[in-house]
Amino acid sequence: GDSLEKIESALRSARSAENLWKALLHRIGADPASAEADELQKRILKAAKKSDSWPKLLDGISELITTEEGKAAAMALGRRLLQLIAASAGST
Repeated sequence: GDSLEKIESALRSARSAENLWKALLHRIGADPASAEADELQKRILKAAKKSDSWPKLLDGISELITTEEGKAAAMALGRRLLQLIAASAGST
């Protein structure tokens, strides 16, 4: 019982918006304290409000990555982050 609870807690933490953000920045090679990261954060927060703008944003993120594996990972991270932000905004 305790082990399952610990695993579930770790999974929730790993899939948090904060950790997804860090992973996305790592994938695109951006310093979290950089102007690039600030600009991307603004774009993500803005895009989260309108799901029809997600594909354009995700394509832009994809263009920052050179490998197909990296592109796929960044797209998945970005999509999940957008979903979390949109869900959070909808529940407030």
